[in-house]
Amino acid sequence: QFVADVGSQVVMALPYPSTTQHVAAVEGRIKKIGETLRADGGVRFGVSSHIARLVLACNRLDPKVRAAINLRYNKKLLQALKKVGLTASSFDRKLEPKRVKTMEGETLGWGVEQVFKKAEKIPDVIYDLGGEGKEPMIRVTGRSILEVTEKIHRALEHLN
Repeated sequence: QFVADVGSQVVMALPYPSTTQHVAAVEGRIKKIGETLRADGGVRFGVSSHIARLVLACNRLDPKVRAAINLRYNKKLLQALKKVGLTASSFDRKLEPKRVKTMEGETLGWGVEQVFKKAEKIPDVIYDLGGEGKEPMIRVTGRSILEVTEKIHRALEHLN
């Protein structure tokens, strides 16, 4: 129920990544098919652009952050993530400068900078409420995919 409409992506970067080629991800994203989840392909480097760019932006500000997943925005999920002690911060796509909006792939870098300024660190959860043609999204970050999935699992245990 928390897989994004556009599909969810799980990514993890090598230490000191500089390009999306240094980020491993599920090829083609994870999608909900009926009641099951299905990955379109295997795990490979360089197959994610969207969430890989988020991890690269996070890693530039905090080299310990190397992994992330994107999930469908859900208020109860966000509350559960906060309830288990995770830090969360958001950015508002309406405040995005025109130069960022017009450049493909720049929004998440800008969004990461915005939440970093507010939180003075990379939060566990970065979310936004969407915008014109953009799905609202929750992104959970961490040092590894294992850490990211543990954060989500803890939150799901506290879901109301």
